[in-house]
Amino acid sequence: MKSSEIERLRVSSKDFESGPRFSPGNIYAKFQIRCNGQANDILVVAKSVLVTVLENIDTLPPNNDSWGNILPKMFVSRCGPHPTTEELKKSMMRPIEERVAEQSTLRWSRQMFVNAFVPEFELRNWQWWHGVVISENEIQVVVSTDGDFFTWQSFRWLFIACGAVDVLVLGSDEEKGG
Repeated sequence: MKSSEIERLRVSSKDFESGPRFSPGNIYAKFQIRCNGQANDILVVAKSVLVTVLENIDTLPPNNDSWGNILPKMFVSRCGPHPTTEELKKSMMRPIEERVAEQSTLRWSRQMFVNAFVPEFELRNWQWWHGVVISENEIQVVVSTDGDFFTWQSFRWLFIACGAVDVLVLGSDEEKGG
């Protein structure tokens, strides 16, 4: 499964029609990634981050400092410091509404991002399906999910840390990719 996701990440196409075929029974979500120019560069870096994490997650623990050397510098430079145990405890004591609202401004640490890909943690229930640069200011990406409800904070942070301005959900659909 991971190898097919890596293969899709390495594919480059100009539009959704020439991308990978949608699989019957899968649920897909489509996103609009807004950029202030450089959409192509942002897409290239985001795909590189994903390939790097997927290729190394089974052998390199999330708290290993080596991630800072193997992930793209643009991504690493935008990540925040990892919170202390005390900061995490304090955050968990706050109402869920506050924690959710905080997600839109929170700078994830490298470790927080990589943690989302640890299979045992089951934090990531989406897979890359296809991405296309629409214009210098817009990328559209389709991900495959394992249900109608899925957590996409790691997906959002991926693009924000690669230079995007905002990530919006355009919709989801079974089999058709939005």
